Order: sequence, then structure tokens, then C-alpha cells
Amino acid sequence: MGALWCTLGGVVGCPNTDAAVFVDLSIENPSAAVQTSVLATAVSGSFDLRLHLGPRATDSSEVTLRALSITNDDLTTTVVSPLAVTTDPAFPVTVAVDSDVVVNIEFAAADNEVEASAVDLLCDPGGIVISGAFDDSLEDALKSVSSWPFQVSGCP
Repeated sequence: MGALWCTLGGVVGCPNTDAAVFVDLSIENPSAAVQTSVLATAVSGSFDLRLHLGPRATDSSEVTLRALSITNDDLTTTVVSPLAVTTDPAFPVTVAVDSDVVVNIEFAAADNEVEASAVDLLCDPGGIVISGAFDDSLEDALKSVSSWPFQVSGCP
């Protein structure tokens, strides 16, 4: 019965089960498109990076972007690295205790030209994965995150 009260109304004394004492990272809504012309081949797209810090964290955290890349679906072949992006808000991003921050990340074709041979990798039926490396000021280690594999639009 006590668990039901906690679920229904946040009764005082109910335990908070959110164990995120360091920033949890996740990539949401990834999309990418291949653009080809006589002169160049490029990739563009966007995704949201969700940063979550739970109520048990000792302080807020400053998250810094180190690198982003595009790989094939099983992460064995790098297709674009580094992936040039713009972010909103800009990094570093402060995540307060018991909060979420969503960073919109976009990558433009003009900044991400690839070899023509990369089209085969980008358009593979298995899809692509966006991967990133970040610093979390609360944790003395490089953090990584990867999207689920997804399909690229504009493939020949």
C-alpha cells in the first residue's frame, strides 16, 4: 500500500529511486541526410542530447563536449570524424541537481563533406550511429554515448 501512495502523490518519506549521481547522457530523435552533387558528398542532420542529473548528486555538473562522430551500425567503422556541429545551448552546459537539460545539436552539409565512397557506409541497410564523448565535472572520466542505429535519408 505504501508504494501505491508514493506513486500516486509523492508522499513525504517515499524513497527517490533515481540513482543518477553523475550525468546520464542519451541521444534522442537522430536524423541524417546524404547530399550528393558533382562537386561534393556531404551529410547533414540533427539530434537531441538529453543530460540528466538525479537528486542524489552532490552538486550541479558542467558537461563539456569533446567529440562527435558517425559510425556504422556495429561501431566498427568511423564514417565521419570529427562531426562538426552547432549546439543550442552552447557547451559547456550546466546541469542542476535533479534536472534535465536537452541540447539541440545540428550538423550542416557544408561543414561535413565526406569521400564519395562513404555513401555506401552511410546508406547501409543497417543504418548509422551517432557517438559522442563528453566530460562531466562530477566524474573524473570521459563519458560516451551512442544513438540507436537509424536510417539516413537521401540515399541513392
